[in-house]
Order: sequence, then structure tokens, then C-alpha cells
Amino acid sequence: KKKKKDCMSTYTISIEPTNNASIVKFVANSFLTRSNSYEFKNIDEAKPSPIAQQLFYLPFVKTVYISQNFIAIEKYDIVTWEDVQNEVSESITEYLNSGKEVVTTTETQKKVPVTVYAESTPNPAAMKFVANKPLADGTFEFKNIDEAVHAPLAKALFAFPFVKEVFISANYVSVLKYNMAEWQEISMELREFIRKYIEDGKPVLSDEILQKK
Repeated sequence: KKKKKDCMSTYTISIEPTNNASIVKFVANSFLTRSNSYEFKNIDEAKPSPIAQQLFYLPFVKTVYISQNFIAIEKYDIVTWEDVQNEVSESITEYLNSGKEVVTTTETQKKVPVTVYAESTPNPAAMKFVANKPLADGTFEFKNIDEAVHAPLAKALFAFPFVKEVFISANYVSVLKYNMAEWQEISMELREFIRKYIEDGKPVLSDEILQKK
């Protein structure tokens, strides 16, 4: 029996511990914020994010981080995560499914100037393009345009004939090139292409890629 998914996709949250016992990640099955990451240390700082403000009503919440497809919370020691994480997960799920904004758009529309610099790697056929903002949580490798179907940025890069493979992780994109072109001929063009792509707020990865992980 296949349940028909309504067009409003339903958010689900999975709870993931981190190497820091005070911090737990609440990971959604969909992107919450596209190209920005946020850190709020108190309810005043959380003004641009109604969900973060709501979380600060919980007395044990110390810091709220919002990035990509997750909300991470650092707690004070007065409680253990075992006692509270399900309640927090439910309240995040309920908030997301109400359709309210995670971060109010007026705040996100301020264009942060994006810078990208090119960095050579031990492999002469590969070049790293490093941005001043996070692009992906995790590491994603695309060996051809078919593999990049859920990664719009990688797919766009494969439109260049000299691009052989694309690798996206943290705040950088690595490009492996065919020998037909030299870096000095193409690195400026690629750097500017990636910079403009990110600055325009276009999606680096699409939601479907999260389900595949």
C-alpha cells in the first residue's frame, strides 16, 4: 500500500548525537535553509528565526544552530538529552509541518558578498574552489552528470566540457578536469561561475539527495 504523498511534503526529524555530549542534531528530511548557517546564543539573537526563539523558551537551551537540513542544540547541564530530546524533536517537527518559516526571509535576502578562491591540490588534475560560506553538510562525489541529478551545482558544472568529476563538501567544490584544458585557461571562469551561482542563492543540492544518504 503506497501512501500518496500530498504536495506539502511532511517533515520528519531524526535525532543524531554529536561528539559533544551537550549538543544534539535534529536532522530533517528536507532543507531548512539554503545557503546560510545561523548560530543563536540567546532569544534576542534569535530574532530572525521564530523556531529558534521558540526553542529558547526551553530553560535548558543554551545555543541553537541552524544549517542545511538540521537544527543543532547545545544544552545546559540541568537536563540529560535522554529526558528531553523526544519532546524537542516533536516540537521542531510540529513547527516545520505548520508551514511557518525557519528563518524569516527579510533577513536572508541581504546578499552576503560571496568570495571564492582557487586552491591547487596534490592532484594536478584537481582544483579546489573554496567559498566563504558552507555549501554542504557531508561529502558528495559526482563522477558524471547522471550522478549529479540531485545536485544542481554539480550538474551545472558538468555543462563545461573539461569537467570530469565534481566533489562538494563543507565550504568547497573540487573539480577534476580532463587534460584537454589547462587550469590557467579555465580556473578564473570556473571560480566566477561558482561564485555567481552561490551568490544568486541557487541550490547546491536538492532535497532528494538527503534521502539517498
